[in-house]
Amino acid sequence: MMGLLAARLLSRVAYERFLWPSEATAPAPTPPEPGWRADGVTESNVGDYPDSGILADLRALLSKGDGGLYARADREVTARVWWQKGPGTVRGRGGLPLFRMQSGDALIHYCETRPAWRGRGIYPWLLQEAVLRLKAPGARIWILSEPDNPASRRGILKAGFQPKGTLEVSACLGILSRRESA
Repeated sequence: MMGLLAARLLSRVAYERFLWPSEATAPAPTPPEPGWRADGVTESNVGDYPDSGILADLRALLSKGDGGLYARADREVTARVWWQKGPGTVRGRGGLPLFRMQSGDALIHYCETRPAWRGRGIYPWLLQEAVLRLKAPGARIWILSEPDNPASRRGILKAGFQPKGTLEVSACLGILSRRESA
């Protein structure tokens, strides 16, 4: 019982932060194989993602103004990336506020490569496709990765993002604590 109460009173999220270098131009993304494409997610194709268990989440993201891309091999959706544009507060698991984005900034989030398609370079390619769509003068494009996800970290670095340290936010009885490291 005490453990359950403590879990409700204390929340903690930790992420590694990465930023697209402002002076860099996104390389021309090369699809993993000929015939692959990155399609923008719309109301008419949001249901194409094969995991119906998250379809409500995807529709909710789209309805609140987030954007997304599906990687396709022929007609099959193999991966997804989503983004939130600023201004606004970026929130982590449990709704804890992480940081504020200015107008023009973006956070790439809710990414996944389907298990059968992993290890083929789809994730870095799709991240570069997202950067091409989001890049604007002075804009910062962020992506976060959980520290226990080395595959995500490798894909983020391969795409061209630069590490910007870690971010940890905790809440206890409504009091926020924040720790950043470079």
